[in-house]
Amino acid sequence: MIEPPEVRYALASDGAHLAYQVIGDGEPTIFAIPGFSFSIDAIDDEPHWSAFDRRLASIGRLVRYDDRGIGLSDRAQSGPPTLEGTVADALAVLDASGTSEAVVVTGSLRATTGVLLAAEHPERVAALVLVHGAARLERASDYPCGIPSEMLRWFVDAAPDPDASGTTDDLALMAPSLADDAQYRRWWSRASHRAASPTTAREHLLLNSFADVRDRLDDVITPTLVVHRRDNPFVRVGHGRYLAEHIPGARYVELAGGDHVPWAGDADAVLTEIERFLGADRGAGFERRVASLLFCDVVASTESAAQLGDRTWRSRLDRHDLAVRGVVARYGGRVVKFLGDGVLGEFASPSSALAAAREIVASVDLPVRVGLHSGEVEVRGDDLGGLAVHLAARVMGEAGSGEIIVSRTVVDLVLGSAATFSSRGEHVLRGVPGRWELFSFVA
Repeated sequence: MIEPPEVRYALASDGAHLAYQVIGDGEPTIFAIPGFSFSIDAIDDEPHWSAFDRRLASIGRLVRYDDRGIGLSDRAQSGPPTLEGTVADALAVLDASGTSEAVVVTGSLRATTGVLLAAEHPERVAALVLVHGAARLERASDYPCGIPSEMLRWFVDAAPDPDASGTTDDLALMAPSLADDAQYRRWWSRASHRAASPTTAREHLLLNSFADVRDRLDDVITPTLVVHRRDNPFVRVGHGRYLAEHIPGARYVELAGGDHVPWAGDADAVLTEIERFLGADRGAGFERRVASLLFCDVVASTESAAQLGDRTWRSRLDRHDLAVRGVVARYGGRVVKFLGDGVLGEFASPSSALAAAREIVASVDLPVRVGLHSGEVEVRGDDLGGLAVHLAARVMGEAGSGEIIVSRTVVDLVLGSAATFSSRGEHVLRGVPGRWELFSFVA
């Protein structure tokens, strides 16, 4: 058994103490939002999970913590937990651990917290990794991959009940490859009972089983990896596919296997995909460079798609994408990725980005809006991340149809050129610290 790291405490906004541990050092920080109701105090008693976390820590620095009411953390001070409260608690642990920006790794029933954290606070999330996650667990008419309501309700009612022994074998559901391992089964039972009282366990299970963040997936602009095992019997593979299809630019990896807990079965395959996504050669950090970023998207695309029909809309969008790619290349840039009906482009200079933006607005056959910002980005293979990317996306969000909006940084860098701008005043951009003066391009 490995000696567990020191337990520290973060102070939540309501005064609750949240237990956390830090393993390793260096960058990036891997921030593990707990996907299972086990205490951090029990992880290093189980060799599979301990080895999984130690390899995560080899990428940089691992921060893991107990949810309120779980393990070593205080109980909730008022009422049952909420999804917004779990995000606030995650931020409290990030602050206490001295983490300004982290790679968030989560999954299972807590993918909803990871998605909401990335959507609401992109400046704190360098990258998002969702393993066996779901945007919603319950089945609905527009979400057929979910679990039927009556089955999900039965599971929530039975799982934390100490008198329901024998009615459900959650270990066989969560980690079938370890279900016959007597030592693991003993740890699973002991750790489950030590983690939380039945009432608290049920409160967390209720929240995590019936949360729904489908309407926030479009707001996740940070680089995202979705990993799912094909034969997972608990959170079935359709959930992972849905996440990847609806988070802009997400990378999706489907692996063989049927274990829901990531440290069971072929854990190396899961960890290798995370390392590959982060560009981490067992500890390598991100390359950084200065770039001028162009964000562009189609205005009122949902309404246009409904009016034109899927086939016609797809054809129009394909022509739009081809035209935008050609313009970006013509001005020496590259398309980093297409994001549904939007695009992120990278240029060596703001003048080139501005020239490309002018031609895109003037020449494409769909109404578009454009945002420009220049700053330092993190390079992850062919993808880009970091605060500058988030800021460029938020700048675009302030533009109307046919408008090019730029940050003060762009204006200052092209000073002396023939370009003219009109100030749009200072703005608070969601998820970006401080106030930012924005400008509309005039001519």
